This record gives sequence, structure tokens and C-alpha cells, in this order.
Amino acid sequence: MERQQANLQCCTGQDSSRLCELRSRLGRVDQKYQHLCRRIHRNENPRFLHYFVCNRAAKVERLKLESRDLEKFQKDLVDSITAEGAALHQRSAELEERLRALFARIVREQSTEARQNLLAEFPFLNASLQFERDLLQNIRSSIALVEQGLGRLQDAKRFLPSAQGLNDQTAHDMAAEAYHLIRRGFSSFPKEARIRYEQLCASIGSVVFPRLEGTDDCREACVLDSIFGTIGNACNDKLQGNMRVIDECASTSSRQLDLMRYIEADVTVILHSLVDDAASLCSRLQAEERNIFNDARHRVMQE
Repeated sequence: MERQQANLQCCTGQDSSRLCELRSRLGRVDQKYQHLCRRIHRNENPRFLHYFVCNRAAKVERLKLESRDLEKFQKDLVDSITAEGAALHQRSAELEERLRALFARIVREQSTEARQNLLAEFPFLNASLQFERDLLQNIRSSIALVEQGLGRLQDAKRFLPSAQGLNDQTAHDMAAEAYHLIRRGFSSFPKEARIRYEQLCASIGSVVFPRLEGTDDCREACVLDSIFGTIGNACNDKLQGNMRVIDECASTSSRQLDLMRYIEADVTVILHSLVDDAASLCSRLQAEERNIFNDARHRVMQE
């Protein structure tokens, strides 16, 4: 086992050395190429004493030819480095996989009672984690519905003062939509949470949704106003009544929404605690497996 690990590390080390050597050569070639480019520029654009260079045009052509050869060599070197790097990465991955397989086999064959006990805790912990995740997701879905319904109630309340005569049917429709969303949110609140938090959940969903007085009521009120000479009073009373209905429903629903958020926060704490327990269990298992592997290696080295 120790010999196999040493051989694998030796092969990887040789490949890494070869790759480092190629990169070093590429650096030197790049420096030489940059110097050659400067020489070409100097001779193509002479200044001062460069005008007196004999056969300068032929020198430029010779330097350009040399630069083209250097570019080709540089490209070949880059291709070699790329190929070597890819091969090294593949070999490293294969070697790491072999080492992991070797580690897993030794740990499995020489497993201890402590490791078996740790492994036995995982199924229950994973099931608990999944249960709490699903519960939290369902709670948040219910909360989102109630929040959406309360938003529609506020829309209806803002629309009511501007609704006059026959147009107040729009506010009635908004309130009906809000009631539907709030009912869905309360009814979809998971029963697992209701069982766990029985006292807190006792009042969730017990909301009265009275009907807003709509167009027919307003039309009737206008007729009574014209008969008794109290123009506008009856319609105003209907409007104020509808405002009180919306406020009462929104207040009751908001209180129950606060309970749902409290339960959501508590379930979140439980979930985070389980996540920490899972991380701790993984750390303990890894430590135990390292101890098993190190003990096996120590016994082999003593033989």
C-alpha cells in the first residue's frame, strides 16, 4: 500500500517537473522573440547610427525569417504544454481516483465499531433533514399566499374611497380575490406544523370573511337618500362599513400571519441545527476513517 502510494506520487512528480521545464523554456523563447521584434523594428525604422548598417534590408529579412521560425517553435511549445497539461490533469485525476479507491477499500475491510455506529446515524439524520426542508418550504408557500391576499385587501381598501355608485364592484372583486388567497394560505398550512405547534396553530385559519356591500346595496341606499333627503349619507355609511370590514379581516389575518412567521423561524432554527449535526457527523466519520487508514499503514510499515 505504501509502495503503491509512493509510485503514484513519483509518476505525478515527474510529469509536473516535465511541465515546469516546458513552461520555463516557453518563457525564455518569449523573451527571445520580444528582443527579436525590437531588433526588426530598429532596423526597419533606423535612427542615428543604424543608417550606416551595411545591407540593412537583407538583415531585416534575415531577422524576420528568424522570427517566423521562432514563432513556429513557440506555437509548437505552447501546443506541447497544452497537451502535457491535459495529460497531467488526466493522470492526476486517475491517480487520485486510485488513491481514493485504495483508501475506501482499506477502511471498508478494516472498519471499526465506531465507524459502523457513525454510519448508522446517517439515514435518520438525512430523513430528518429532508422532512424539515419540505416542511419549511410548505410553510413559506402558505405564508406567501397569505401575504399576497393581504396585499390585495390593501388594494381594495385604497380603491374604495374612489369607488362611487355602481363602480364599487371592483373593490368587491378585489376583496373576494384576497379572501380566496388568504383561505388558500391558511388551509394549505402543513398539518405536520399544526401537530408540532398545536397551541400556536389553534387559531390559524379561524378568520371571518364578511361580504362587502356591493352595487345593489349602494343603488338601494341612493334611492333611500332621495326619498328621505339625506343625499350621500347612506352611501357613505356603506363605504365606512366596507372599510371596517377590510380592516378587521386584515388585522385578524395579520396576527395569524405573525404566528406562521414565528413557526417558520423556529423550523429554520431546527433545520440549521440539523445541518450542523450533519456536518459534525461527517467530520467525525472522516476522522475515524483516517485513523483506520493510518493504523493500517502503521501495521504494514512495521511488518
